[in-house]
Amino acid sequence: MLFSLPFWAVGIFMLRTTVASGLKRTILVLDDESGIALTERMIGRGRTRAWPPSDIGNCSIEGAAVQMKGAAEKELVLEAGATRLRLGKGLSERELRAVAEMIDHWRSSRRRTS
Repeated sequence: MLFSLPFWAVGIFMLRTTVASGLKRTILVLDDESGIALTERMIGRGRTRAWPPSDIGNCSIEGAAVQMKGAAEKELVLEAGATRLRLGKGLSERELRAVAEMIDHWRSSRRRTS
């Protein structure tokens, strides 16, 4: 019985990851006053985390740990305080660049007005 526990753990993790990729919804809100708010929902209520504008760091596109059809996936990485937020799995590189440009534009406009 104890021998099979690691296999069950890996199976549950793989199932959760697969289901989450299709059902998970991520909402990123950029606000000049309050900073950013990230809401992640899978089913029902989600979890919201927020950071003030002063904690927002670099935004870049990096390789994800996931591969699809033999090709490495890309994701958006946003530094928020001591946290690295990983967003946009499943988006094309063009879509990721558009989101990254929007975030960079928001950050630069905040610096000009401050």
